[in-house]
Amino acid sequence: MRKQILIRTLLGSGNLDFSIECLSSFLTNSYDDLRLEIFEDGSLKTEEILRLESSLKKTTVITRKSREERVLQALSGYPKCLEFRASNVMTFKLFDTMLQDKEKFIYLDTDVFFLQKFILPDLASFPIFMQDNQVAFSFNPIDFLKVKINVMAKFNAGFYYFPLEQFDLHFIESTLNAVYPKQMLSHVWAEQTMWAFLAARTTSKTHYLHPKQVVISSHDLVPNKDLIAVHLVSAARHQFVNVKSYAKDLEGNETFTPILLTEGTYLSKTGFIQNRLVTKFKSGLRRLKQ
Repeated sequence: MRKQILIRTLLGSGNLDFSIECLSSFLTNSYDDLRLEIFEDGSLKTEEILRLESSLKKTTVITRKSREERVLQALSGYPKCLEFRASNVMTFKLFDTMLQDKEKFIYLDTDVFFLQKFILPDLASFPIFMQDNQVAFSFNPIDFLKVKINVMAKFNAGFYYFPLEQFDLHFIESTLNAVYPKQMLSHVWAEQTMWAFLAARTTSKTHYLHPKQVVISSHDLVPNKDLIAVHLVSAARHQFVNVKSYAKDLEGNETFTPILLTEGTYLSKTGFIQNRLVTKFKSGLRRLKQ
């Protein structure tokens, strides 16, 4: 049976053509009946908003101006959260989408491309996120040795579901005070790191979208029949041409493949250090080959 699902995303005026192409691939290939809400970051012009709503079916743009008063009011008792939001536009994913209303939704970044037809998993009582191919957090191994809060391992917040009833502003405020120095608030991975803390503290196990079906783009990515979606992060966005070419070969296949789940694990101190060392080693090898 087709499910009716609300999808939310955060979007700015940069790379608009690319974002529309990725979002279109999601809406077109889904078995379920999707409704998309785009939370714009304050940079979209009126003509860009109209283009989005006309290019993408069942889509509404929620402007920053229209939601600003409501979000600031909801965060009025949380000074560190307010500082976090003012320091980092990516926190609109964390605060604005979750505080919009009481309707459950799936969040999707605008740089995730879908290669083939799929069925979304049921929105259960536990969080669902992507599995990363690295440890992408806003702290280093030395900082992590001081952190007393659990965090999920190889965690990515490009495509996720988080139960509204488990979203806790008190926890976010206390974690910001305990863990985040002022200079970390604007870090590119600060919002993702907070999601990893939130996911680790939930009463039920966090699950990942199956890592063979939904992947992070990499320099050595080889598309295959299991692949449903690729998060085209900027460091490996050159893979977009390769991914689209493979998707074209799959056109005509009308089989809808369910996206499966795997259980997530916590990040260990030694595991984090080992991952950082391996990442640096691989990065060094790539530079030598260039």
